[in-house]
Amino acid sequence: MSTAKRFQFVVFAVFLIIALLVSGCLDRQPVKIGFVAGLTGRQSDIGVAGRNGVMLAIEEINKSGGIAGRPIELVVKDDRNDPNVVRAVDEELINAGIRTIIGHMTSVAAVASLQVIAGGKALIVSPTARADILSGRDDSFITVIPPLGVSAKAQAAYAVNKLGLKQMVVIYDISNADFSQAWAQAFIAKYEELGGKVTARFTFISDKGVNYEGLTNDVAGYLPEGVLIIAGAVDAAVLSQGLRKSQLAVPIFSSSWAMTDDFIQHGGLAVEGAIFSSPFNPDDQGSSYRQFIRNYQERFGSQPNYAASYGYEAAQMVVAGIKKAGNNDAGAVKAAIIAQKQFPGLWSDIIINATGDAERLCRLVTVKNGQFVTMD
Repeated sequence: MSTAKRFQFVVFAVFLIIALLVSGCLDRQPVKIGFVAGLTGRQSDIGVAGRNGVMLAIEEINKSGGIAGRPIELVVKDDRNDPNVVRAVDEELINAGIRTIIGHMTSVAAVASLQVIAGGKALIVSPTARADILSGRDDSFITVIPPLGVSAKAQAAYAVNKLGLKQMVVIYDISNADFSQAWAQAFIAKYEELGGKVTARFTFISDKGVNYEGLTNDVAGYLPEGVLIIAGAVDAAVLSQGLRKSQLAVPIFSSSWAMTDDFIQHGGLAVEGAIFSSPFNPDDQGSSYRQFIRNYQERFGSQPNYAASYGYEAAQMVVAGIKKAGNNDAGAVKAAIIAQKQFPGLWSDIIINATGDAERLCRLVTVKNGQFVTMD
């Protein structure tokens, strides 16, 4: 071989090696997934817990090789449960090339995100948003828990059929109106269909100088046989305390929104016996859920709540969709998730229908000895 040919061969070999190295580096670039929730403010309990659940799932997946050998990078944003901030941070993620987002944790935030992701700009998989307005739509929004109507109706049926409550009062926080108003409407419709009567409805806006004492005194004045509070954990707990101080010793119902440790910590004895309806099974003894609890406690030093659990499940679903699709394109991942249809959950399988809505068993949950437990 002549010197010229040898030189050409060496140059070709060098370029080939460089190309292979560059290709290998590109193949190992992280797969970016967004997470958006309210991480600050009065309603941040579910946002922080949801983020922790997602982080735990991503860390476990990365330890097992990531996605086709590529690590997953979680890009976290705080939407502050403010629709304007929601739209801004979603746009930031999309402009950064992120097409799959886990979040938002409240229904008001999720509804605000719909106009940003319209046309398939990104896929959002929400761990906890479940307002009925989000269901039955062929869009780029998927949930891991069923629409709230299922839970609200089950709660109303229990109030009438099991407790025999003939008249109730409903209180709800309209700062998350897409959720609270829908829960109130579904509950009231079923309750009155079964023969009960809602004698009064009261609304308030969290963080807007709520007169809790005046509100609970007004409720007590109606002498209801039961009270439904639809609000975040802290507000629901404070209202429960107010009802007890007003000597109203009747069953208290609340929505899945309030089902976090903050409700018990701020409510104390006043929230013992409070009744919830949710897909969450806090005392499930299955191996998957028990292992998740151990791992979560080791990682974060606290007990996982429903938001952490659903966040973990949402992350697992998103990664399964990306693997099945072979890429992180929003439309491809959505199609892959819907095509797979059934996903293993921590305590029950998650069925995703053609419009991205989840189907799962709902159950009644109560507070007993300072713990959330399922009811017999």
